[in-house]
Amino acid sequence: MANHPVYTKLKAEAEAKGRTPYLDTADAAKCIRSVLKSTFPKTKFSVTISRYSGGSSVRISWMDGPTDEMVSRITAGFEGKGFDGMIDMAYHMDSYLMPDGSAAFAATSGTTGSLGMVEKASAWKPHPDAIRVSGHAYVFTSRSYSIAFLERTLAAYSRKNHGDELAEAIDSGAVKVEPGWDGSGHVTGAGHIRCRNHWGDMEIYREAGRRMVA
Repeated sequence: MANHPVYTKLKAEAEAKGRTPYLDTADAAKCIRSVLKSTFPKTKFSVTISRYSGGSSVRISWMDGPTDEMVSRITAGFEGKGFDGMIDMAYHMDSYLMPDGSAAFAATSGTTGSLGMVEKASAWKPHPDAIRVSGHAYVFTSRSYSIAFLERTLAAYSRKNHGDELAEAIDSGAVKVEPGWDGSGHVTGAGHIRCRNHWGDMEIYREAGRRMVA
């Protein structure tokens, strides 16, 4: 199997210059797209980048498909920056880039030196041909749910928890699925939970978040 083009480019740069190469945000997005496509071929992902003063970000969004935890296990290795909310401070992370374009955490200096909560840390090289790269992008994931998937989730919750308060609210229609709307008043294709005089929306979203759609 051929090496990923981004890996090939940065490996050549590391060998030529003798230093840790920079993983540009656009290149990180290219790697993320290819790894997600090979890992979850049935799911359509949107991978977009933003650049702004002080940094950049990669945003990954999709509907149904794998859980957020499953996707985050792949995308976390591409994080070049994190944020410590305790001291309102960003911190840097290096990554290991593998020949197939996947990535894993390499090291961070953390924020404890600035009285923050993030410890200094490092990891072993996970692949003999991995190269250490330096990036500066935040990485965010966002999973939405189709109406059909949320309706199946409601039905599954009701069957599994028959007789509890939320299950009865689902059966009575007090908790149900409605179309999602964007800021312009258009239906997005995604669904959302409508609760009439009930608290159960967050519990249903937690239930949905644990379920993968094949």
